Amino acid sequence: MTQPRSLVRTQRGRVNWELLMPALLVAVGWPIGYCINSSLDRQAKRRDVSVDYLTKAYRRIEGVANTTYGESPWGDDLQRARDLQEALADIDLLGLSNEQVKLAHDVAQKLSSPGPAGVEVDMNPLLISLRKDLRNELGLDPVDVKPVHGKFKLTGQAARQNATAGGHPPQADTRPAHGP
Repeated sequence: MTQPRSLVRTQRGRVNWELLMPALLVAVGWPIGYCINSSLDRQAKRRDVSVDYLTKAYRRIEGVANTTYGESPWGDDLQRARDLQEALADIDLLGLSNEQVKLAHDVAQKLSSPGPAGVEVDMNPLLISLRKDLRNELGLDPVDVKPVHGKFKLTGQAARQNATAGGHPPQADTRPAHGP
């Protein structure tokens, strides 16, 4: 009666490396590959979250950067202040550079310091830093142009329609598409 053939040892008692080596490579390589892939996935997720939040922060800051509080005919100064506060908090938490966090702190300190009403705070350095780092993170070419923050004034027909609507901005319809 013949003995069963061993997968690990040859008939002469030597180790069968042709079969053992691939098994060892899989046993050692799979956990290493898994750890590397998991780490890369976490980094990509972190990057995506940061870019998303900082893009929204850029847009909120840009929206209030050229605004004088108290001039809104709709009384939305409180909402704009909340938007700015949230944007600065997002930068403080997820800023891509130490420079951004410092600039956000400077803006927050200037806005919260006691002093004469109507103090202007230049948010362009913060916006430029955000834009530079976001473009770099997204693999886009750098831009050397100063950000433009335009205000739009309603004139002509649009101004008359706005006045007849009570001077309020158009409201979004929040009712569901189907149903009451």
